[in-house]
Amino acid sequence: MDVKFFIFAMMLLAIVSACASPAPDVSAVRTSAAQTVIAEFARTPTTTRVAPTLAPQPTGLPRPTAPANPFANLSAQQSTCLRIALGADVFQQIITLARAPSKDEEKSFERCGVVISQLGTTLPSTTRDQTWVTTSADGLTWDAPTLLADKASVPEVMRTSKGIFWAYWVDFSQFTGMHQEKIGVAKSADGKAWEKLGMVNFSGLSNLVPVDPDVIELPDGRLRMYFFNIAKETRENSIHSAISSDGINFTLEPGIRYQQPGIFDPDVIRLKDGRYRMYLNNDGNVISATSNDGLNFNADPGTRVQVRGSIPGSIVLADGTIRLYTCARGIAVYKSSDGLNFALEKAGVISETFARVICDPSIAATPTGFVMVFKTNVGQ
Repeated sequence: MDVKFFIFAMMLLAIVSACASPAPDVSAVRTSAAQTVIAEFARTPTTTRVAPTLAPQPTGLPRPTAPANPFANLSAQQSTCLRIALGADVFQQIITLARAPSKDEEKSFERCGVVISQLGTTLPSTTRDQTWVTTSADGLTWDAPTLLADKASVPEVMRTSKGIFWAYWVDFSQFTGMHQEKIGVAKSADGKAWEKLGMVNFSGLSNLVPVDPDVIELPDGRLRMYFFNIAKETRENSIHSAISSDGINFTLEPGIRYQQPGIFDPDVIRLKDGRYRMYLNNDGNVISATSNDGLNFNADPGTRVQVRGSIPGSIVLADGTIRLYTCARGIAVYKSSDGLNFALEKAGVISETFARVICDPSIAATPTGFVMVFKTNVGQ
């Protein structure tokens, strides 16, 4: 065989093989409730560290040794965690090296205790989250935030008709492994000075694990907490609710409030006409569902806001218009007269220069303005 022809053939084969390599599929991200760092860290492309699939070699030439599969030694707990975070189909594609994980998906591996470059055990990045609180006169310009809770993610703040402020968050202060998240709680008379009250007590949960709390006051003065069930190993994610008379002890309400693939981080408001609207993250976009009774929600058509990593926090203003705060390289504010069609009101009301990740805003009205809680993460 002509040597020049052989070299040319080998070069052509390498080019064709490279062009046929599967690219990371960012649209295939599968995420779960308290772990919203997946969407928030999606900033720039990255070079994957997963071993590539070797191209076919000509007969008679030595075949290179394939690198070891970095996912070969996953523990049962890690595998279960990843199936929840990614979905069974994506999980199977990645661990069999059918394709490389996207940057977002790599973060999911990290949170499940897997380091792709060298298998090991680490705490989830969400254990480095912090929850902050800040106030504003107009909801657009915010004061310097103060730390409310360490190792605390996906916070919620609300004010009752009696003027008491409640804050809740996913608490990782005692986190030891998958499904060990708790819900922390604090109370305030003015939205500025807070008393931490430990952890929320739940009864009737069975095998549910509540995360992503959102709390509203019912007409009778009781509090209803909506939450995402992180324990369900399926893409058909579900939102549940529990009732409390004291803000600390909650009893599960029967049934599912809303269910749809890829949803998490519920945020519920009561509209001026008495109906309830739930805003949710749906794999990076904000969608919504509406209910007459706060228990049975039906999907609203379309998408409310399309911004990568949009974790919703909403509030009904005095004139009936609705503000929707989302993650958008910091926190941005959108406004709507009907709660369905939103336009950007102001970007960067809290800048990402404050931390590597700023997300999960929740807002409540005060007698003189607004109070917001949000989470930060310093990243890697």
